[in-house]
Amino acid sequence: MVAAALCGVLLASCAHAGNGTAINTGSAETLTLAVFGDWPYGPDLFAAAPLLIDSINSDPKVRLVLHVGDIHSGSQPCTGAGLVPPPTTSDPGYNQAVFDRFAQFKDPFVYTPGDNEWTDCHSPRSSGAARR
Repeated sequence: MVAAALCGVLLASCAHAGNGTAINTGSAETLTLAVFGDWPYGPDLFAAAPLLIDSINSDPKVRLVLHVGDIHSGSQPCTGAGLVPPPTTSDPGYNQAVFDRFAQFKDPFVYTPGDNEWTDCHSPRSSGAARR
């Protein structure tokens, strides 16, 4: 709920009227967000991370990077973060590796956990069902 409110405030701060006229004409400059989610899913996307990061970092208009959740697919094993005991198939080092990638963004970065990071950890597809 808090994340949704934060996103609403951030998006409202750069909203424009339908006719192309800025709502807040007194604003010094617009706020450009780089928003993505459902990433990185698997080794190929993880290996290609520098392309995404460099692309966002090279855009001088971007002022904030926002990841809207899901650093692994619902069918990948849970990372084990916050689960005690962690699922036997978990890879806690994965979270650190993703964090290390996120730390490469030059602009402020906001991460909001997705359903794959918390609710799906209890599903049979992510091998967390035995933990119930």
